[in-house]
Amino acid sequence: GNQSASKTWSAISSNMSSAMHELLWDKGTKLYMDRHAEQYRNANAARSTPIFSTIKSVASFLPMLLDDFPAAERLPAMLEALASPTLFNSTIAIPSVSLDTSEFSTDMWRGPMWINTNYFVYLGLRKYGALEQAKSILSATLDCVETWYLRTGVFFEFYDAKGQSDPRTLLRKGARTGGVRDYHWTAALVLKMLEEEKEIMEYQ
Repeated sequence: GNQSASKTWSAISSNMSSAMHELLWDKGTKLYMDRHAEQYRNANAARSTPIFSTIKSVASFLPMLLDDFPAAERLPAMLEALASPTLFNSTIAIPSVSLDTSEFSTDMWRGPMWINTNYFVYLGLRKYGALEQAKSILSATLDCVETWYLRTGVFFEFYDAKGQSDPRTLLRKGARTGGVRDYHWTAALVLKMLEEEKEIMEYQ
């Protein structure tokens, strides 16, 4: 019931959202990309051509969660990137960075598939009507988790996006220790994804 706070934070949210669409969309890659903050240390640099990161990551798709995401203009390019075998269409999609990243590896956020980011992308795709793509990500994620659960009896922090390595052998901060076992958000989101899968099946 705090109308004043609601108005304030709604305005901040709206400003943040519009700034993201304006400043972080890279017309070259046709993805949302990190942008170098060094440009903004003086007014002249801020008006120059933006300098974007060269690393394409799964975070590029998260603006689909926003209510003002310009879907008609940008969703087709994002779907194309998700379907590309040289970008994000790995054996166990979605890799945390694109497959063409020179530093791609099995180390945490440098390649592996994470359940939380897959779930967010699924929500964004479903939000804007890309139901087939959303279902594909949901099914592939659950299949991967089930495969390794049946073999090991645990949920893992992350999984090999190329489907080649046992989760217990993946790199974690440089050490070949695998991801954390019995990982809480993997377990929680698998439950949520199973509920979503049931809902989709009932809807059809």
